[in-house]
Amino acid sequence: MSGFYWDSANPTPQIKMALSSGVLTVSCEGVCKVLFEKQGTPGDIIELDLSGRSWSISDDSGDDEIVGRMGTTASVAWGSAMPLFCYLVNKDNTAANVKLGLSRDPTKGVTPASEDNIGYTSNAAATSAQGNLFLANTAIAGYNSVPCQLVGSVTAVCDASVGGIWTFGTLTAGRDGIGNSSLTKTFATEWTFPLGQNGADAGTYLESAGTTPVFATNAYYYYLSGGGLCTVSYHMTGDGGTDGAGIGVLKISLPLRTVLPLHNHIIFPTTFLGATTINGGPTGTVEVSLGSAVCYYNISTTALGYVSEGMFSAGNRYIEGGGSYPAF
Repeated sequence: MSGFYWDSANPTPQIKMALSSGVLTVSCEGVCKVLFEKQGTPGDIIELDLSGRSWSISDDSGDDEIVGRMGTTASVAWGSAMPLFCYLVNKDNTAANVKLGLSRDPTKGVTPASEDNIGYTSNAAATSAQGNLFLANTAIAGYNSVPCQLVGSVTAVCDASVGGIWTFGTLTAGRDGIGNSSLTKTFATEWTFPLGQNGADAGTYLESAGTTPVFATNAYYYYLSGGGLCTVSYHMTGDGGTDGAGIGVLKISLPLRTVLPLHNHIIFPTTFLGATTINGGPTGTVEVSLGSAVCYYNISTTALGYVSEGMFSAGNRYIEGGGSYPAF
């Protein structure tokens, strides 16, 4: 929930997000106050007056200030719009040291414990992780393990460089911006998972030790809730030119890693049609084996055990299904 509020004596402040020539700016105009958890006193609240303050960060079309893979695959573009969540960070209970942060994680109450998971202006985080925070500031000292307040959202894409350079998406009316209404719309938006990410082979959403089957049609969408639950739906069908071959386990990539402990299991209803061994249409429920910090799951059934890449050599093959899992 956004912590912005304002005095009744001056009820018309402007808490704005703007994007111009690749520079994202969040500004507080008029009497603008924010409630934070008090740094150093968990459970206590402090009011900070941010009136007149603003924060800016430049993207790939500007000065390349927002960099780092943030858990995405190195050297593979994330070309579909991704939601990034805007936080204000309370370093030391003073308005002067409040900074803007961006993260893929909508659930933060405090910043990452390690500075290695915090990037800052023109400097990628030392460790790439989907829960990283990117700080619109020239330094990160003292900004780890401090309170932060979710205030809005924006979208961005990442290029195919090893280190990752981000470009903000054009602000969409009713969704991008500051406040609860923008966040509500962001959580209600269906996002597209790009091909070849998070362990998937190029041009697919799949990964295997053998020859991964390629499908003619690939569609994969996800929602991300305010509580960090990721809900996916996928549909792959038709002969894309490369038949599956091999006896390894066929894996489907996930748009976000799971936070479940290792060896936990979730059930995703999935149907598939492949070679003779699994012909006959829908096969029912598929067990999803999710381990800590993994980006894929194994397709398996009670009757067949794990499904292999070689089972998808028929031209009329398909895989479709979906489910939900905790990502943050």
